[in-house]
Amino acid sequence: MGFGWLGGRARLEQTYAVLLKDAFEGDAAGRAEFWRAADDTERGNIQSAMRRLEKLLPRCADVPSRRAVRMLMARLCEKVNLVQSAIIHYFAVLSAEPDYAEARRSIGILYPMVGQEEEGLLHLQRAVALEPDNAMGHYNLASLQLMLGAYAEAAESGERVLTCFAPPEQVHVLLYLVYAMLGQEDKRESHRVLALRTGVSESQLQATIQKLRANQPNS
Repeated sequence: MGFGWLGGRARLEQTYAVLLKDAFEGDAAGRAEFWRAADDTERGNIQSAMRRLEKLLPRCADVPSRRAVRMLMARLCEKVNLVQSAIIHYFAVLSAEPDYAEARRSIGILYPMVGQEEEGLLHLQRAVALEPDNAMGHYNLASLQLMLGAYAEAAESGERVLTCFAPPEQVHVLLYLVYAMLGQEDKRESHRVLALRTGVSESQLQATIQKLRANQPNS
């Protein structure tokens, strides 16, 4: 009673395995409380999860434990659209671990939401340098480069996605758009069928291209 999180432990461990690497070693009670916060998070009990983590953070005696708590706090802030608060938590992680790629990548995704696209770009570039085989890292970078009108760079990053393990199928949508903006029709068409298989429609693709063209700096 009150420990329903135990039943979903395997699912939670799969979701949070990377985040918990080396965390709460020798602190079974702290680890258990983290799992409760994780379970609250998965169930959408955001306030309960945040309360647990705020109480847990001061007792974290090592960097991996503090990282795990801060990363989950950042994700909770993202869930309720507290972007600046999420960024603060990610920077707290980087203050102890400047090369923690996931925090860099997350900041790079969030910065454009607060009008800091160029700063976001720098963090995404750093993230892919730290984890060159991370497909989502290259995809996130390519997406921001496309938004900024850096089409040649977006094409390079998008093609890099395809060389990584388990590339997201949405990369074909991105590359279709990139090559449309570059005027490379043969490459654009090579991604058309795969882009449409993701569920996006032809009309949506064309509408996005028109929007990209309208937002070009020299338009």
